[in-house]
Amino acid sequence: MSVLSRILDKVYADLSQWETIDRNSIINSLPKKEYLEVWKIEAEIKVNNSLREVCLFIAFDKFFPLSIPCIYLSQESYDTIKYIPHIDEDRYVCTFHKDAVILDKNNPLKIVCDCLRRAKDIIQQGLEGTNHIDFRDEIRAYWRDSVSDMNLIQYLSLITEYPKETKTFRVYKINQPYNGFKYFLYEEENSISKLFLEFLAEKDCKGSSFDALFLADYKINSKPPFDLTNESVLNSISQSSLKIFKEYINGKTVEKHIFFLAETTSTPILLGWKHKPLNTKINGFRPGTFSSFDILSKRQKNNLVEKFLVSEYSNHRIEKRTSGVIRKKYDFLVAGLGSIGSNLIYFLNGINYPNYKFIDDDFLQLENIGRHLLGLNNVHSNKTNALKAYIKNIRPDQNVVIKTARLESVLYENLDFFNDCSYAFIAIGNQNIENLLVELHNEGKITVPMFFLWVEPYALGGHCLFIHPNDKVYVNELYENHLYRFNVIAPDEYKASNPVLTKQEAGCETSYTPYSGNDVILFLSSIYKWINDIIQKDIKHSIAVRWIGNLDTIKELKIQTADNILNRESFSNEVIILHNDN
Repeated sequence: MSVLSRILDKVYADLSQWETIDRNSIINSLPKKEYLEVWKIEAEIKVNNSLREVCLFIAFDKFFPLSIPCIYLSQESYDTIKYIPHIDEDRYVCTFHKDAVILDKNNPLKIVCDCLRRAKDIIQQGLEGTNHIDFRDEIRAYWRDSVSDMNLIQYLSLITEYPKETKTFRVYKINQPYNGFKYFLYEEENSISKLFLEFLAEKDCKGSSFDALFLADYKINSKPPFDLTNESVLNSISQSSLKIFKEYINGKTVEKHIFFLAETTSTPILLGWKHKPLNTKINGFRPGTFSSFDILSKRQKNNLVEKFLVSEYSNHRIEKRTSGVIRKKYDFLVAGLGSIGSNLIYFLNGINYPNYKFIDDDFLQLENIGRHLLGLNNVHSNKTNALKAYIKNIRPDQNVVIKTARLESVLYENLDFFNDCSYAFIAIGNQNIENLLVELHNEGKITVPMFFLWVEPYALGGHCLFIHPNDKVYVNELYENHLYRFNVIAPDEYKASNPVLTKQEAGCETSYTPYSGNDVILFLSSIYKWINDIIQKDIKHSIAVRWIGNLDTIKELKIQTADNILNRESFSNEVIILHNDN
């Protein structure tokens, strides 16, 4: 006998003392899921001042008691009491959220009793009408379930703000679904809509557009079922919207798609339906005798509508579903899309999915992929184009502008492009150009805050320098004899051109600084909190962070370090004040 069988034997023996249980009942009416055992329980539930008999099924999977048992109503009981909140069309009673409940696996009887008690409470409250407000938060489930034989259409809405008056929107219908979506609701002048439709065009998602109608004041019943017919829809439309609705139905658009906002206890959600084709050509009558509205309101008034489930795509909704807080939107410029710059983008993307400007003139090479954000699929592609595609595949509404050019050409020819951002991130690894940036900053020609990021050989040290226009920093404060004052590796090692610090393949231009992709992630993850704090808190003074890499590697390579470095911990960082008066 298995361990689970012994557990269920004990639960059955104890539970049978106060519940009427049939453990051997043959049950074929449950959804086809892998249940080890299903018990039939005849229960009495107090409803107001009387007792109501209901039949429940309690189903155990092979993971019990690490999982909660599933409770269902029998078909007969469901037919007599539907519809009540927290019970779906499969008759499943949603007792607890499976991923949120903490189970005491050492007390399986209590798990079963808690689930049964919760199921009975749900049924009692539903029959007494005390939990009907919960329908509002489950309306999507009932909108889907209320017509079992329909082919539910998946829609994606790109609308960011819904109007208070009835009006038309546009629908883009693509020939072949993209990740399950065939219809896209949009506004022609909306920036998110434009970016998303451009993304679909780049994916070669061809299609056509037509009008859809948004009913601003449409209301549905407070409880299911929502089996809407043409007639019931007409009876629910307000007089103020009926004229516009009639004009829309009589219009040239072949597909008649209608949308409205359904109230929940928190934020309204978008739902919709489609009217079936309206046949205005009736035998025995001249063409034009009947309008589409005539057919909808009379000859086809009993036709059921086809419902839409609508997913809403907007930064506001995504932020609410993730962080729960709506945060400021930023525009970041990233110059240098190598190992540091590309992986930095992954981190920066967490700051409310900013808009980007990318500057780099290089192609991704095969030897780069060991520590780059991108991989083999993008080899021989411009880094700017490849990283733009990477961002667009995550969030098509992120605006990404690229310059496939050297940074210095942008600085000399289009400085406005550089300055038109919230923050600039420089990861080019070229001290000459970095010094030029500092000088332009101090001359007031660069007006945005800048982050400079780079690592030393073997990532023994990593650096992030933040310079704000309100707090000028001069080159001679940062460098001594062309060496950064806060390096981890001792200046003498660089002056002596220690061959350990660089690697070279064939050719005079193929030397590179050795460090791994793991080193890059360790460095960026360590300093990201500091970068995030500067941005979120709008810090306006210049500052630097020095990250200490793996000290064991320093010892193995017998590399000298700057003063006091060996007294610190590996993978730690320190903030360096650049001005004594700060």
